[in-house]
Amino acid sequence: MKSKHIKLYLPIVLLVLLTLVLAKGLQYDPRTLPSAKLGKPVPIFNLPILGQDKAPAFTPQSMRGQVWVLNVFASWCAACVQEASSLILFKQQNSVPLIGLAYKDAPVDTQQWLDKFGNPYHQVVTDMAGNVGIDLGVYGVPETYVIDAHGIIRYRHVGPVDNQFYQQHVLPIINAQTSLKRAMPAPSNSAAAVKQTAPRLNILTDAEIEARVKALAEELRCLVCQNQTIADSNAALAVDLKRQIAEKIRIGQTDEEIKAYMLERYGEFILYDPPFNYKNLLLWILPFVVLGVAAIVAFRAQRQVVDAVAETTDLSKQANDIESMYQAAKRDK
Repeated sequence: MKSKHIKLYLPIVLLVLLTLVLAKGLQYDPRTLPSAKLGKPVPIFNLPILGQDKAPAFTPQSMRGQVWVLNVFASWCAACVQEASSLILFKQQNSVPLIGLAYKDAPVDTQQWLDKFGNPYHQVVTDMAGNVGIDLGVYGVPETYVIDAHGIIRYRHVGPVDNQFYQQHVLPIINAQTSLKRAMPAPSNSAAAVKQTAPRLNILTDAEIEARVKALAEELRCLVCQNQTIADSNAALAVDLKRQIAEKIRIGQTDEEIKAYMLERYGEFILYDPPFNYKNLLLWILPFVVLGVAAIVAFRAQRQVVDAVAETTDLSKQANDIESMYQAAKRDK
């Protein structure tokens, strides 16, 4: 009896567990990817400041000693308009420096956008080529980063911010740092700085470079399309990543170094065929669980049909036996 109950309820239990797993997965926004840069130093860069051609270039090092916010936006970004009023309110209500990074935008277009929707930024820097965006791991705009006094990225927000952004995501970081009796140790220069090595210039033909770019691009996922490699995608980010790959090949970096660069910025999701590990264990075994549950359900359904047919056959045989006995009894009379 106990074995019979187990066989009866096991498929139901497995289906319930599978439903819970799928329901949990539906809670995640597929457009929002975890940032591989959280807890790491903000990339070192030098970018010109909008409208200040003669001023020194902006660098993240100039912001050391204070919590600050970096907002990646563009004049061609529709969602950036949605957050403009919230960012203006952010600037009005607190003194936390808000730096705007104009991503792949012409300075004249950026200025016109700011004139139209308002300028919430203390400074705006221009990343026309998109290289700093790639270093940050940006795959869409707007994106917002909260950076602590030591230059460490503590929070990343994808999409438009709202009026509660300061209270929910910036103020806790400020409070955590001011409440410490001593400042958190800043990362050593060797950890925070980009390792400077002399380029290993290799003489490669354009065809050889193109072949290596294609091979690497086929191993990397387009973070915009998500179901295509960057080799197959025409998305702007995919084009930028292929350009970055070609540049790194020209200065002599190996394929493994280039993949490590991408992994550091975008995490394992950038790999089109991610490695098997505990983080993605569920993704690997879920198809087998589904097949197992389906096989068990199909087997039980088949057994029930067979048992029903057998029971019907037995009843029919019993009825025939009773009828035969009845007819025999009549003849005896």
